[in-house]
Amino acid sequence: MVLITYTPGPAATPQQYEPWLRREDNPLFNSVAGIGEYSNWKMLSPADGWTHFDFLGLEAPQDLERVWFSPELDRFRQKWVERWGYSGARPSPKSGYATLFAREGAPIRAEQRYVELDFGAAKGWRAVASLRKHWALGPAPAGEPWRRPVAEFNPLGVSSLSLKFHAERPASTNHVAECIAAPKEFQ
Repeated sequence: MVLITYTPGPAATPQQYEPWLRREDNPLFNSVAGIGEYSNWKMLSPADGWTHFDFLGLEAPQDLERVWFSPELDRFRQKWVERWGYSGARPSPKSGYATLFAREGAPIRAEQRYVELDFGAAKGWRAVASLRKHWALGPAPAGEPWRRPVAEFNPLGVSSLSLKFHAERPASTNHVAECIAAPKEFQ
């Protein structure tokens, strides 16, 4: 599973951005071969350096590179950058990179409308690598890989992630997010 953290630019007002995610972004990503499930989320409680994230669940680990460098998604991502941009002239490392997590068992699924993210939990997803968003930062410079082990480079500074889904907004003030778009609608 890839956790794609970001802060969109000022054009991404909730009234315009969220319907666009439901109408265009989410359906396109969920139609791409190799993606098991893709969902869009907004932070409701403070996050360090990002306001939104996407869960990009892969059908299988070997699908990562073909999904990450999909020409169809690259064209779409470039339009996203042109339309919604990033907060700031150049994305921060937390918006310019994503984090690859791994675990045994079923792939990520958006199970409820709200999710609590617990970074550093003993059980759950293990951070494996940081992935350069070539559509945000450009291609990696010569000699620099697009995928780096978190032991070498870790913009989020996390080693693991546990998720707890809720139907109602939890009282917790620690990393709570609301689903904007997913293949399954939540009431």
